[in-house]
Amino acid sequence: MGRRRSGIGNTRSGEPLASAGWRAAVGVGAVLGSEFLLRDVLLPSQPSDAEIRCVIAGEWLTLGGLLCWWVPHVERAPLTSIGAGPFRWRHVWEGVGAFALAVGASAASGKALTAVGLPTARTLQPVLRRYRGSTRAALFITGTVLEEIVYRGYVMDRLIQLTGRPWIAGLIDWLAFSGAHLKFFGPGPTLDVGPLSATLISLYARERTLWPVVVLHGLNDALAFIVAPLLPTPEVPGDHV
Repeated sequence: MGRRRSGIGNTRSGEPLASAGWRAAVGVGAVLGSEFLLRDVLLPSQPSDAEIRCVIAGEWLTLGGLLCWWVPHVERAPLTSIGAGPFRWRHVWEGVGAFALAVGASAASGKALTAVGLPTARTLQPVLRRYRGSTRAALFITGTVLEEIVYRGYVMDRLIQLTGRPWIAGLIDWLAFSGAHLKFFGPGPTLDVGPLSATLISLYARERTLWPVVVLHGLNDALAFIVAPLLPTPEVPGDHV
């Protein structure tokens, strides 16, 4: 789907904009609250495979309620209002191109973090290796699909509607997305993936469709959760868990 503008007016004809606005605000608060509860409260610092799977199951149940009940029946909005639309081949190339930019930015951030003695995302490699392949596959699918629907398609789109300023929506989305990874990743690796998060937000703000960001996030998570744990861990000065 090409560029679009989704507004709070994507509701049933005649519904007051204020009513649509509070529903969007409640939806954003509920989604971010459930993410905080699952990832930052219920998930321990060093979770087991079973604990990770339970949190993932809770996230998918929340997403199901969002897509099947909240958006169509409470907000009375189409799923196109959260970036769902027809696939175009150009979305692949946009995602691949943005991924190349994110890789370059992440390399620079990794060097900066190492210079000040903070760990980078590479330190997660041995941690992820301890988990079963099925758990890492679940993390890959959840990051690629669920996180993009939730954080870009729903949260960011509704924040754009509520604030009228994409940069404010993007900043809030970046903070929320970073916070969701902080407990599992740790401060250094979370900062290290900051450029990726910013690229995802910028790409969605420009295109307002999920496909390019799903491609970008999928490429990143395929490397992070599937490929990297199978590789030998290099010694990197300054990196530590």
